[in-house]
This record gives sequence, structure tokens and C-alpha cells, in this order.
Amino acid sequence: MKRKFAALLAAVGILGAGAFLALPSQAATNQLWTLQTCLPDGSVRVDFSWQGNDPSANQQWLDLSLFNNGWEWGTFLGAGPMPASQKALRWDGLIPNATHYVRLNQMYADGVWDPSPTFVVQTRACQPAPPPPAQGDRARVPAPIDDLDVVAAGSGYNLEIQAGLPGGCALKDGHEVSRNGDEITVKVWNTEPTDNRPCTLIYGMYDLTVPLDGLTDGQQYTIRVNDKAITFTP
Repeated sequence: MKRKFAALLAAVGILGAGAFLALPSQAATNQLWTLQTCLPDGSVRVDFSWQGNDPSANQQWLDLSLFNNGWEWGTFLGAGPMPASQKALRWDGLIPNATHYVRLNQMYADGVWDPSPTFVVQTRACQPAPPPPAQGDRARVPAPIDDLDVVAAGSGYNLEIQAGLPGGCALKDGHEVSRNGDEITVKVWNTEPTDNRPCTLIYGMYDLTVPLDGLTDGQQYTIRVNDKAITFTP
């Protein structure tokens, strides 16, 4: 049960729509519809809409659970508070191909709660979108460097590098280290396509750890990584 609820917490295209069956209970909202969309990461976007709630209520919540256990506290998530006039809600990141239990729970000004029946919603069986296929030639280019730091590692030191992937078509392509006296140079490479294929504009990052061996205590070193540089004295 804990694993199943943890999956719901962690989870917080083809379109599908439907009206869903309510399990027996007392009424507030009495009809629920969903429109489901597969998201690129394989999770599900559900657009909920409903009717039958009391417009004089003080607030309402949409509750979502993976358990048909009478809405035991701590086993469901709630979206709200919403005004009583609201009749739709979008919820991204739901677990695909799973049975979800849904209710609308409205509260009046005197603090009395009035839950809807429990609706049963089966999410779509979505899969993550595949990466774009490799096409054409790729060029090796210096990676953007976002952060540099030298940290102690046992009896020596490591250079910690955070490099960037500027766009969905960029791929990391290794690094090279050279040294000339007290100057250490690290070249970090990406590859990018040479054609004009469409690429997402999402900026990604990755980490590199480069051991710094043979340093002399008390001597200042200059460390250059692509267009960034820092000084360090062990």
C-alpha cells in the first residue's frame, strides 16, 4: 500500500474522453467527465470536469487515490481549495494504465463537508516518447560550462564540472585533460547535428568528475575548462 501511494505521489498523444461510474455514496457533485492525454514522459494528463455541486458551498476539493478504502486519511491527494463555481481541473503526471478513485468534496460555511460519490477512472496505457532518431552528420563543439569547483577526495582533489546540453539534439561527447606547469586545461565536448532538424529548446545539464593528481601543496594552479577558469591552491 505504501509503495502504491508513493507511486501516486511521484507521478504528480492520443486523446481519450469518457464519463465515469460512481461507487455508491451520498451525493454532492454527481457527474464526472475526463479527457486524457499521454504526455511525452509517459505519464497522463487528465482534464476533469463535473457538475451537480452546490454553488453555495464555501469551497471544494478534488481528491485522488489509488485505493478504494473509504478515503482513509493519508492515502489520497487533494487539489484545492477551489471555489464552488469551478467545474474543471487539469491534473498532470498521473500514473498510466492504473485505476484511480476520484471524488469532489465540498465544504459549507459552517464547516460541514459534503463528499460526492467515488468515481472510478482508468488512465490510459501511455509510453514515453522515443528520442529523435539520429540523422545526418554531427559536429563536435565545446560544451557550455555552468559551474566549476575543486573538492577534497581522499588524499587528493577532484575537479567537479557541471556542463550544459543546449537543446534536445545536443549529446555529451567526453572530455580531455592537459597540463602545462601550474595551468591545467580541461576540454569538455558535446556534439550537435549539422543539419537543420527541429530540436527542443530544453536546456539540460550533466556532471563530470576529473581527478587532479600530482599537485604541490601551497602552489597556486589555474584551471581552465572551456571558457571558464578558476584558481586553486592545495
